[in-house]
Amino acid sequence: MDYGVSTNAHQLIDILIIDDDRPTCDFLSTLLTAARYTVLDTQRGSNALALIQHYQPRLVMIDIHMPDWHGLEFAQYLSMQTEFPPPAIILMSAKPLPSAVANQTWAYVEKPFDIRSLLQQIDRLLHLPAAHNPRWIWHGT
Repeated sequence: MDYGVSTNAHQLIDILIIDDDRPTCDFLSTLLTAARYTVLDTQRGSNALALIQHYQPRLVMIDIHMPDWHGLEFAQYLSMQTEFPPPAIILMSAKPLPSAVANQTWAYVEKPFDIRSLLQQIDRLLHLPAAHNPRWIWHGT
C-alpha cells in the first residue's frame, strides 16, 4: 500500500502525525524532523492503523477532529490494542481540553502550538533528556 510516505521501510519511526489538515502535518513534520525525530504523517485515521502496525512509532499525535475517525475514539482503540506495543499518545485540538481526555494517560496540546512546550512534552513522553533537541529558533509562521 502507498500512504504517501517518503521514508525507508527499515527505518524506525519516532512519531506518527495524524491530522486531516495538510498544513498542520507539514508544519509538525518540518518542526519535528528539525528536532531530530523520524516522522511520518497521514491525513486519514484509516491509513494510520496500518502505518502504526508496520512502523510501530513510539509516539502518535492525533487530531481529535478528523472526518473518517474521531481522534478520541482512535486513541481509545489504539490504547486497547494487544497486537503491538501501544505508543505514547498526544491528542491535538483547537478547542480546550475535552473532559473525556482529563482522566486519561494521554497528553493534550491545544492549537496553535507553543513550540517549546510541545517539544518538551514530546521529549518527556519519549523519555529523552532535554539536550536531545538542538538549540534553534523556529522562524515559521
